[in-house]
Amino acid sequence: PMSEFTPGPWRYWWEEGYVGEINSANGTLVAGFDTEPKEADARLIAAAPELLGALMMLDIRGGLGLQTHEYIRSIITKATGEQQ
Repeated sequence: PMSEFTPGPWRYWWEEGYVGEINSANGTLVAGFDTEPKEADARLIAAAPELLGALMMLDIRGGLGLQTHEYIRSIITKATGEQQ
């Protein structure tokens, strides 16, 4: 369920020679790593809460066609672990 997710927004932080982190707005550690991640991957992970929220808004809004709606639902299901 959604309640298990750490609330966004998330921020990516890494400094050479230090452990990198993705933190929530209130400072909760979401993920940590001890090797330099690909910056594009870290940005994508940090954007996950907003991306999921946007998909959920589109799912509720509808009007995008059945194929698009099914695709959106499959991504939401993958991210939340919900059963279809």
